[in-house]
Amino acid sequence: MLTDRAIRKLKPREKLYRIAGSGGLCIEVTPTGSKLWRYRYRANGAAKMIALGDSYPNTSLSQARELRDEQRKLVRAGVDPSLKRKRYRALGDVASANTFEACAREWLSIKPPVWVPEHVEKVKNWLEQHVFPTIGPLLIADLDAPELLVMLNKLKARGTLNSAERVRQTCSAILRYAIVTGRAKRDAAADLRGGLPTADKTNFASITEPKAVGELLRAIDGFQGTPITLAALRLAPLVFCRPGELRAAKWTEFDLDAAEWCIEPGSCWRVRGTQSNAGPIGSS
Repeated sequence: MLTDRAIRKLKPREKLYRIAGSGGLCIEVTPTGSKLWRYRYRANGAAKMIALGDSYPNTSLSQARELRDEQRKLVRAGVDPSLKRKRYRALGDVASANTFEACAREWLSIKPPVWVPEHVEKVKNWLEQHVFPTIGPLLIADLDAPELLVMLNKLKARGTLNSAERVRQTCSAILRYAIVTGRAKRDAAADLRGGLPTADKTNFASITEPKAVGELLRAIDGFQGTPITLAALRLAPLVFCRPGELRAAKWTEFDLDAAEWCIEPGSCWRVRGTQSNAGPIGSS
């Protein structure tokens, strides 16, 4: 008969062994000394066994007996406890694959061919910081506009209205992906379109006075950073392009003999003056 005193005295052996109790309950002692609860029963004429609770003493003898009694009721009702447990696990796996976070990460995984890695990482950080902690564990099919609004209001409260709208748009794209893959019926984020206040638009500071422009050019010439950054700073006042276009420039876009930079067909920036002053863009 199993008692707490007898269980505490059980010592590990070279091979696993079991000590039987009453009603199919037994305890399994592993070579490492773990003491695991098991329930042995018969279903459809076959001998079977399932685990009960945690190891001893985390699951006490009295708790193990209660768990055994629950399984015995199933057996008496003609239900195989092992098969029932497998079904619940399968349902749990399906549910975990259909959470907002699981769907969002799957959506992100198909973006690299379209998006540059830096943008994928940026969106991933937005989701992990602002979205997953609030709605990540929720089933995407059950997600509604009020739940999304709670998450977006947290961003709004921080004064980051532009980020809140970008996150809403990202959530909308994820929900549309869930619809296409059969995991959602509607895009709840679309209901919030226009529902967030917009941030006041402000113009970025710019240098318009000739004297200040001269100071900027002298500051660029005195820049002590890397050669690539210096080249970009020297080239920027000549072409007036977007910083991202300059940062992503490729040697194949430049015709040095014609002093011409073609970002895309039909859109060329002509660089006039001494080409040697521009310095290298980067390694070819």
